[in-house]
Amino acid sequence: MTTSNATGFLLLGVAMIFVPILWPDFFAANAANGSNTSTSALWLEVMGIFQGSLGLFHILSNEAAPFAVRVMTFRLPSFKAARRVSSGVLLRPLRDGYLAADSNDERRMAA
Repeated sequence: MTTSNATGFLLLGVAMIFVPILWPDFFAANAANGSNTSTSALWLEVMGIFQGSLGLFHILSNEAAPFAVRVMTFRLPSFKAARRVSSGVLLRPLRDGYLAADSNDERRMAA
């Protein structure tokens, strides 16, 4: 049963439960034609509970169980710690090149 079918079963079951409560005139205990319509109200309520619980069971099995599995198997991404870099390398990356002790003109011109 799909989730949309189960939702329909649940809503129909809830409607069947509340029909005798909302319209009690249709389910009078002593009907004029001799039929016992309170039995019809009882049947609607019992079948409404059954049908609603059937729909609720399938909604839970279709949606809640896979969601719980996804939540329980979820892993946060792990990030490696950044390598500590001294501030001199970040602020002056070419310091060793143009201020070096050796006199290399090519490096000095490039910097």
